Amino acid sequence: MEEKLIEAVRLRELLYDTSHEDYMRTKLKTEKWSEIANEVGMKTGTEAKALWEKLRQSLRDAIRRQQKSYKSGAPAKSIKEWRFHKQMGFLQPYMANKSREGNLPEEDDVIMTQDSTEVDNETVNIQDERVGDDEIQILPDNSVSVPPSSTSTLKTTPRSTKKK
Repeated sequence: MEEKLIEAVRLRELLYDTSHEDYMRTKLKTEKWSEIANEVGMKTGTEAKALWEKLRQSLRDAIRRQQKSYKSGAPAKSIKEWRFHKQMGFLQPYMANKSREGNLPEEDDVIMTQDSTEVDNETVNIQDERVGDDEIQILPDNSVSVPPSSTSTLKTTPRSTKKK
């Protein structure tokens, strides 16, 4: 039954190709899953889709196991190939890892000071109150150098924004 399901899904690209023009049409995809269920002898499209998701996850796990065994410096191991690996090979171009965005700032967005305090890149004007002859310096890489003996207080003012 799994072989029939894999072949039926392979023929319907809109079920796995996120760039397909009909990929976002959920009603059409529900109809396709019902068609597949009838073809392979399953009761419902939901049942067919659930089995497909299980097979796809198994393929993903098999690929990860393979990649893990090929790590640099590791001795060669004989990893048994998952039984539907070749038949589901058509999915590999659609399963590539996508780049992900996080909520952490990019390195260019933050300036690190000498004492490892983060200063937002939007802070431009720095006023200093000095004690003695110690000076606060802005270094070529735009980081701020505060002498360790200084008890200076830094006041920052945000960059003015242009009105559109």
